[in-house]
This record gives sequence, structure tokens and C-alpha cells, in this order.
Amino acid sequence: MMAHPRAHQFLRFSLPPAQDAHAAHAKSCQDQDYVHTGGKQMTGSSERAGASRAYGGGLAVALLASFLTVWTTLVRDDGTGMSFFLLIMAAVVGGFSAWFRAAGMARTMLGVAVMQALLGIAIATAPSTATMPGGVFKALLFGIFTALWLMSAILFRAAAKADRMAAPRP
Repeated sequence: MMAHPRAHQFLRFSLPPAQDAHAAHAKSCQDQDYVHTGGKQMTGSSERAGASRAYGGGLAVALLASFLTVWTTLVRDDGTGMSFFLLIMAAVVGGFSAWFRAAGMARTMLGVAVMQALLGIAIATAPSTATMPGGVFKALLFGIFTALWLMSAILFRAAAKADRMAAPRP
């Protein structure tokens, strides 16, 4: 089947040139980059950069807490290691279930911090811990790890807030 000889001319005149389409797309992207916040205009890219730094900080603190948890568990080797590895597993599973988005990661890290605190209380108040030397030091160590998970949650929350501020409003 042959196309009509004038079909090519019709398509050429009815479709916009590539340069005009590119310019229209660039203009629409530029319009979407501006976010109105509190009476002043800010570029969305600066908000996204702040979110990126907060997200990276939250991720770095979570990875630091995970690394230190593994390291102290291997060094200590007192029989409570499985529960600490489950804390890290909860953080990983929570991250995957939240698709590693900032708001979901903030909730995940808050949950892991609560788990860390409850685990610390359970181990510190166990009868077997009372007879071990350095029980008070272990309780302090649990508090430090809980603070690390909470710091990660706060940074992820800041990233989620910056993402909401940078999102284009309908």
C-alpha cells in the first residue's frame, strides 16, 4: 500500500519543529522549578539539594549505626548478637518497604530506634546482666546507638520535609 503523495507535506506542516517543541518543554520545566514558599520564590533545585544533603546524612548515620552495631556485636560476642543483627535487618526491610523514600525511611529509623531502646532495656534489666561486669556501660552504649538511629530519623524527616516543599503544587 502506498501513502498518498501529499501525506508527507501534511505531516510536515502539522507537526511543530523539534526546536519549538524543545523550547516549549524547557519553558514548562522552568515554570515547574519555581516553588512559592512564604511570600518569596525559591528554586526547586535548591530545595532538592537540601533534601539530598539531609537524605545523605541520614543514610550515612544509619550506615554508621549499622557498622558499629556489627562491629560491637562481633567484638563483644556475649550471646546477644542475633537480636542486634535483627535490628539491622529491620532497618533494611523497612527501607525496602518504604522504597527508600525519605518519609518512609524516617518512620523506619524511628521504629528501629524504639526497638534499640527496648532491646537495651531488656538486656540491661536481665538477671544475667546484673552479674556481668560493665552492665552500666552497656546501658550507656545502648543509649548511644538509640541516639544514632534517632539522628538518622531526624535527618530523613528533614529530607522528606524539603521534598514536600520542592514538589510542584497543582
